[in-house]
Amino acid sequence: MAGWKAGKIYIDMSTNSPSVIRKIARDAGNMGVEVLDAPVSGGTAGAESGRLSIIVGGKAETLARVREVLEAMGILIVHVGEVGCGNIAKLINNMIALSCSQVTVEGMVLGAKAGIDVQKLREVIRNSTGNSFFAEHGLPQVFAGDFEPGFRIELAIKDLGLALGMAKEYNVPTRLGAAAEQDLIIARASGLGEKGVQSVIIPLEKLANVTVRAPKSN
Repeated sequence: MAGWKAGKIYIDMSTNSPSVIRKIARDAGNMGVEVLDAPVSGGTAGAESGRLSIIVGGKAETLARVREVLEAMGILIVHVGEVGCGNIAKLINNMIALSCSQVTVEGMVLGAKAGIDVQKLREVIRNSTGNSFFAEHGLPQVFAGDFEPGFRIELAIKDLGLALGMAKEYNVPTRLGAAAEQDLIIARASGLGEKGVQSVIIPLEKLANVTVRAPKSN
């Protein structure tokens, strides 16, 4: 804020509490500064390739003034409403994605334990109603034993905590999101906090005494 001057635009690209970014926007407004919240989706690969999705809250006319800046980083820029709405959309997206990933790893561990070829199981899921981003992109990493981070467990817990905090603020039950948070906390307690979210499968594999690994997949 020390560097802000009237007429400037502040773009906050962190994943943050909508209430916090709205307080920042009120403080900025008192100084004549416009605020956009613009969290991103696309992970490390999207950041490195400049192919992020950028979710923007704030005035449409303010976004128009800085669109070229954001286009240098992202291929999809979606204006979702007033300031704070960018983070609302991002947190809900992450809550859905992380909940889907958890039920997917449960299914894969069950499948391995029950004796089905996990590659064949994934093929069925990918071409059926159980498909998800995690089934497409996370399971190949699990099969290969690659648990290095694109999206770290530690950050996932932070984002889910923000989403669940927002749910409490608006008095909306989010039981599945809360269960996914607990599974991530178990993974962190197992020493996996700096690993990728796909590593949530490891504690479950240990409990079930089975390993979900397979030859290289597409």
